[in-house]
Amino acid sequence: VLPLGASKGFGVGWLLDRLGVDPAACLALGDGENDVEMLRLCGLGVAMGNAGPPALAAADAITAPNSEDGVARAIERFVLRPRGLTA
Repeated sequence: VLPLGASKGFGVGWLLDRLGVDPAACLALGDGENDVEMLRLCGLGVAMGNAGPPALAAADAITAPNSEDGVARAIERFVLRPRGLTA
């Protein structure tokens, strides 16, 4: 149970604002309906392969399921590899 108006998207937006970071420069990963606002807020929203329909629809990309190291794969694909930081 969350207070009225509280969400992951609100929390991420609040933090980014305080840090002076453009949401377009952020990556969000999620698998549930409670992640939709956050996935839409960030410049790149990535749904896990095991995500429900709302998260899949809100995402810009889909990675492997949680059980198949989806978070690590997304970080490698979207953060490390574009910067030439993988072997």
